[in-house]
Amino acid sequence: EIARALEEDRAEAIVLGCAGMADLAAELQRQFGVPVIEGVGAAVKQAEALIALGLSTSKRGAYANPLAKPYLGALKSFAPGTVAAE
Repeated sequence: EIARALEEDRAEAIVLGCAGMADLAAELQRQFGVPVIEGVGAAVKQAEALIALGLSTSKRGAYANPLAKPYLGALKSFAPGTVAAE
């Protein structure tokens, strides 16, 4: 798939889609000669950078609260206000 992406889509980097592929990133990068990004490591580095910059999520409250969702089937007992959820 990497070879196809490079050839057909003219990709200039590859993002691995599964944490189970993390150990393959360095070898794939050597083999194909393009940056290969492993998602878990990239996310950790991004979190480290945000912390180093002293940044956090906004506290303004500009984001809407999520809409209420019904708890159905096997998860019904976990609905807020039920004994199992408390």
